[in-house]
Amino acid sequence: IESGKEMMFCCAKIILEKYIPKNKRIYLMDSYLTGTKYIRNFNWKIKNMTTLDLFREFSGTYINMVAAYNDRKEKVGYVPKEHSEVLARLVDSGKKLYALAIPTDEAIALKIYMYD
Repeated sequence: IESGKEMMFCCAKIILEKYIPKNKRIYLMDSYLTGTKYIRNFNWKIKNMTTLDLFREFSGTYINMVAAYNDRKEKVGYVPKEHSEVLARLVDSGKKLYALAIPTDEAIALKIYMYD
């Protein structure tokens, strides 16, 4: 299973390099999508999903929430807390973040990039 995930990440990187100019994107980290059980009609919203836009959300319980939205601007989940603090600071500074979604058996893996 781990070798399959590595192969999927490798393929995703090749696809991104082909369609996005190198000087416009910066790779940040690998992560996964959380909070999907709270999203209504999640399976329908992630159908044919390739890229997700990442935006900051403010909540009373956790300040540095980063939410993922699909192409139709519907929320599909969140970046985990351990990764979202750095990403929230980047969003606050005006950087545009996006993630390449890679469905796996357990969860949806994310390769997070920044437009520069």
